[in-house]
Amino acid sequence: AIQGASYLQDIGDWHNKNVTGSMIIQGIGLVIMYLAPFDNMKMVLAGDIIFGLFNVGFPMSLSMVADSVDYMELKTGARTDGTAYATYGLATKFGNAVGGAFGIVIMSAFGYVANAQQTPTALKGINFTVNLLPAILFFAASAACLLWRMSDKDADEIRAKLREKHTA
Repeated sequence: AIQGASYLQDIGDWHNKNVTGSMIIQGIGLVIMYLAPFDNMKMVLAGDIIFGLFNVGFPMSLSMVADSVDYMELKTGARTDGTAYATYGLATKFGNAVGGAFGIVIMSAFGYVANAQQTPTALKGINFTVNLLPAILFFAASAACLLWRMSDKDADEIRAKLREKHTA
């Protein structure tokens, strides 16, 4: 992930601290794994390595929370760190719970049966659920990140204004 972050850093201030780029590349890694035949371990590993190298979007999204808290303080005078991070944490927990349950429902629709030899249809359902559906969600999330308009320069200016305000 550190190596992937350095590649994205070379691109510069590319859409909200490179979160968008990392999610697109992770989605590509998942699509490669989805398209890989089950017996082609080289292709599966290539997709997995691509996914893993660029697994930096989620930690970087936390810096976006901090930037939004600073922006809110500058505009309203209220510091909302606790609310912002609690909401982020709750959303993560909710997403993990609902996402896992939803995945089981999808796999069941394809005929998945726990502790049994899986049919070819069930194997396709598993592949869809763990690779293609998350890739689609990564692409959708990266598109949503394009709505974020704050650049690193904007965030630096906001922090400078807040430092000035706090020392006055």
